[in-house]
Amino acid sequence: MSLESGLHARFAQAFGEVADQVTDWDAPTPVKEWRARDIVEHLIDWYESVLEGWVDMDLPDRDPQDGPATAWHKRTADVQELLDDSERSTIELANGPFSGQTIAEMTGELYVSDVFMHTWDLARSAGVEADLDPEYAEQMLEGMLPIETMLRQSGQYGPAVETDSEDPVERLMAFIGRDVHAWTARA
Repeated sequence: MSLESGLHARFAQAFGEVADQVTDWDAPTPVKEWRARDIVEHLIDWYESVLEGWVDMDLPDRDPQDGPATAWHKRTADVQELLDDSERSTIELANGPFSGQTIAEMTGELYVSDVFMHTWDLARSAGVEADLDPEYAEQMLEGMLPIETMLRQSGQYGPAVETDSEDPVERLMAFIGRDVHAWTARA
């Protein structure tokens, strides 16, 4: 199992555990424009569109009857199967900003980190705890700090929120624009 495959398995499972606890898929989230279901839709749709656009690869069609948690578990299995397939996971991206990287490398760098961060969002929305790795959060934050200007200009992250937290996960989430102390689903 590659590093990317192992990280995906771990973090997708953590996201799935949170998704299994969601009781209100229309609940607000720390991402202002999104409801809980939008987080799942985002993670499923953008990864699929990246594969289609950057390597002309399709994942299995989704069943429109599936709820968000079921759709997540099915998509996780699809992505894990892709990452565990040494032929498909080593295909190099032909297009996009990650051109030249393998599917596994792009997935580890881009998708897995997004799953990690959005696990926190979904957990906050549902009012449940998420099992998030503080060492991984610290590594992500260290990697993002040098490219902060580019990240902010991409429009994918809001302005950093001040925090005096010692917790690496909270510091990462504050860096990407989440108010880790004041945000609640009722706020």
